[in-house]
Amino acid sequence: MRIAILYTSTLNLGSFITAVNFMYYTQKALKDTINYIVAVSDSSDTCRRIREELGDETIMFEMTSPIPFSAHKMFNCLLAQIDSNRIIKIFPEKFLDADAIVALGGDIFTESYGGIDAVVELLILHTFRRRFGKKVTLLSQTIGPFTGWREPFMLALLRGIDLITCRDLLSYSYLRKYGLRNVALGSDLAFLPLPKEDRPNLELERNCVVLAPSYLLGNYMRYASYEDYVGFWSSLAADIIKMGYEVIIVPHACNHPYDDDRLIVKDIEIEIKKKFSKEIYKNVRIVHDLMLPHRIRNDVFSKAKVTITGKMHASISSIVMGAVPINLAYSEKSYGVISQDLGTEELVVDVRRIHSIAQLKKLTMNILTKILKSYDIYHKQIFKKMHTMRYRALKNILLFLKIIQDQN
Repeated sequence: MRIAILYTSTLNLGSFITAVNFMYYTQKALKDTINYIVAVSDSSDTCRRIREELGDETIMFEMTSPIPFSAHKMFNCLLAQIDSNRIIKIFPEKFLDADAIVALGGDIFTESYGGIDAVVELLILHTFRRRFGKKVTLLSQTIGPFTGWREPFMLALLRGIDLITCRDLLSYSYLRKYGLRNVALGSDLAFLPLPKEDRPNLELERNCVVLAPSYLLGNYMRYASYEDYVGFWSSLAADIIKMGYEVIIVPHACNHPYDDDRLIVKDIEIEIKKKFSKEIYKNVRIVHDLMLPHRIRNDVFSKAKVTITGKMHASISSIVMGAVPINLAYSEKSYGVISQDLGTEELVVDVRRIHSIAQLKKLTMNILTKILKSYDIYHKQIFKKMHTMRYRALKNILLFLKIIQDQN
């Protein structure tokens, strides 16, 4: 069996984790041998990174180029509606031999990064299914809400997909409200343990706060310059150290020049060295390069008492490894996955609704202080939900296998 996987990058730890967990748990659950076809645009080192993260030489996969977004792709996509052979010009050749396509990526089919992108991506998948009659599934997704003309158009396309699993109740309720029957409630695949992940010691006394800043997050804060944004993180680190905690600062994605967390981490380090004492700086551990997913979980998040991050998957990894996250959010996915499904609304801060860096800093510190004062309460509240989230994550895999086995 050949399964093609779309929207994966080993340079984005959230995307990397979901792809690895999908491959690992699907192979473990299915007796047949699977050959995965992974569409990635990363460097030649990608194959090694995936192999090292899977930790299982029996899992077979091969790489192919992704479907790059371009005006040419959009043109061929539109022409494919009247000339179905045009779809061949869009997909990598290896996809044409696949038995099924799995779209991961998490928030491709939202309006978070521009409404037209989501339309084109879904139209391509819909056309591929119609042209070749192969199974197309969207797994572990945040979907919608859509606005304007995109809502009826996207809902019509989504009805033609074989299986959609939503990673949050918000997305599921939205699609069910419009009568979609091919939808199931799952959760994010990142809630599953990674193949090489250590079991966290929840009894360990922790004295560390992890900061996982997002370079991208600053683009959604119109009230602040980039310098203000860097200053926010550096002053946050200094204040936490003054409270008696160590700080680890890590990047979580570097897959685009406009979404390279290594840049913001380096600038925060420069700011701390410039503005604060050596005593402050020596209590900060800076991770400059992107770690493998199991390494960042085992070596960083497992040591954290609290994580403050602009990355939703960094929040999930923190939860999995026993830390309480404060998620600085810019889209609905964090509300769906972290806030509503885990029942921790007060731990998600929408930066789009803040009016100044000073307000954001004050709110973040207030939440951190509240967590530290009532840590056991927050800890128990979150981990009571972990069993449910992991069951729902495995449900993605089981429903996918049912679709594939029904096909055969």
